[in-house]
Amino acid sequence: MFYSDNGVLDSIKGGLIDFGGFTFNDNVTYKFSYINNEILVEHLAGTSTTSTYKIEEGKIISRIYNPNYNQFTVPKEFHYVYEDNVVNEFLDGILFRTYHLTNNNLTKVDEFIYNLESPPELIRKKEITFSDFDNSPNLLKGQFHIDGAFYKAFSENNYTSIGARYYDFNGQNFVLNPNYIFDGNFSLSYNENGISTLFIQDCDF
Repeated sequence: MFYSDNGVLDSIKGGLIDFGGFTFNDNVTYKFSYINNEILVEHLAGTSTTSTYKIEEGKIISRIYNPNYNQFTVPKEFHYVYEDNVVNEFLDGILFRTYHLTNNNLTKVDEFIYNLESPPELIRKKEITFSDFDNSPNLLKGQFHIDGAFYKAFSENNYTSIGARYYDFNGQNFVLNPNYIFDGNFSLSYNENGISTLFIQDCDF
């Protein structure tokens, strides 16, 4: 990570790139530009993409993703509505994801999958769960614009267990698909200040 003279994150060197499967590559660069409460992210890796994040008081309000592949690509615009411990994410006016928070930590994401017909029809749901949170601060909280940190940016602390499920929608109910079940967990270590060593202290993240 690289910072400007006033301590604002200016760019990140290295990131994910798709080579028929995502892999980390040092040739990927992210550049950040700040205008009021909006952050423009340029993802430079062969073909460039841009995203614009609007963040207010640590909460994401909207994000616009523009693939920039050619003049015919249409940007995707997401909006966020907050209701108590639930955040609803809308794409083109359609509910795309629901984020569930418990004790200021993101514990579940429901992603709704539709067919490509018009009007779109709900066909399944992907569920991701996060659990076994520690008491150490998550230094990526609110940093929605950093690639790979979007889900983590909702949480105060750090999870150590993750699960994923697919549910098929039969017109009335969601039914678990037994062919897609994943559960994983890992342990965290901490430095002398009680901060998880997931973070590189020299970069403040």
